[in-house]
Amino acid sequence: MTSRPRTGASRNELIEVGVIEGKLSPSRLPSGAVSRASLVERMDSGRHHRLTLVSAPAGFGKTTLLTAWANAPTSGPVCWVSLDSGDTDPTRFWTHVIAALAGHEPTAGATSLEALRAHPHEFEAYTLPRLLDEIPREGPEFALVLDDFHLAETAQVAGDVAAFLRYRPDRLQLVVATRSDPALGIARLRASGDLVEIRAEDLRFDDRELVSFLDGMGVVGLSRDEQLRLGARTGGWPAPLRLLALLMPDHDRGDFVVSLARGSRTVVDYLTSDVLDLLTAEVHEFVLRASVLDRMSASLCDAVVGKPGSGAILADLERSNFFTSVNATGEWYQLHHLFAEALRLELSRSQPGLVPDLHLPPRDGSRPRATSRRPPATQSWRRTSPWRPAWCPARPNRSSPAVDGSPF
Repeated sequence: MTSRPRTGASRNELIEVGVIEGKLSPSRLPSGAVSRASLVERMDSGRHHRLTLVSAPAGFGKTTLLTAWANAPTSGPVCWVSLDSGDTDPTRFWTHVIAALAGHEPTAGATSLEALRAHPHEFEAYTLPRLLDEIPREGPEFALVLDDFHLAETAQVAGDVAAFLRYRPDRLQLVVATRSDPALGIARLRASGDLVEIRAEDLRFDDRELVSFLDGMGVVGLSRDEQLRLGARTGGWPAPLRLLALLMPDHDRGDFVVSLARGSRTVVDYLTSDVLDLLTAEVHEFVLRASVLDRMSASLCDAVVGKPGSGAILADLERSNFFTSVNATGEWYQLHHLFAEALRLELSRSQPGLVPDLHLPPRDGSRPRATSRRPPATQSWRRTSPWRPAWCPARPNRSSPAVDGSPF
């Protein structure tokens, strides 16, 4: 270890090495932001754990929650980095992390930045020891937030962050917000009690939060039943709720909510363009064909797509946060009903002649097995509206082989 320097990198030095100051602070809270005291309290509890993970599909309010927590009086000092695809470069990634830390720890960057520039691909050997030496192990607690980590995650970046996580001072709370679980040894951290995690199910709006959100968005004049119907239609998913609130007409709002039962083309188009267009061709075709299923399993998907291998694709999509409803055995998967509708709409648009064939039994006459306690996993699309809800949400991961880019 080197001796601790007296001063760290100056603001001008950080700018000279390419730091974008706008990445080092959260945005303002959006209109309609809901107070979520229980989740803020759970974030606070992360001080006593090695990692705080906020992992959910896009549009679930991860950044909004972290911003509200960072502004809460209980959070203490928060160093913030908003990551993007350019941060897959380890030099750029750690330059911004060091700059964020320097905002709280004045000694950060004194020698670590120089080591990073000299050895950009050997972080653990050269930069990490110096960076750790620049952060006193004693002192007030503070947090480092890495927002949108999925955009920057590569094998090297994840490995470097895992090393930093292993050796960081106890007074530093590391918070990672992502659309897919990062390669940071999550199962091991969970088993050892070193993980606090907030998932999509935690971020869905309950009835009270739904009413508070609608009030904050200026959506007034709806009855209690109409408010709950709107929540049921979206499954408490904040992003579609926000979009529908913005689309809400000034008059006849009750009729608008009722019409949602027949489908909102705008919301479905939003999901179609922002998710499906970023899947690889193979997985795109897989999820389109499997969309005729109310619930997915490997055997059912094999039967519908006409070839084996569905289990591996489903497992990969699960790791990528594509599904938000997976049973305890990991056999049955479900999607948010709005996303299911987006898939079915895309199938009817792109391959209308294929739809009837996907409802026929396999050519060899076999039937996938399903337990008698479960409802039928398939239902004829011809007997239902293409807008009828079917499942529960999620999304893919940029670093997963299933996806070419960040889904939204």
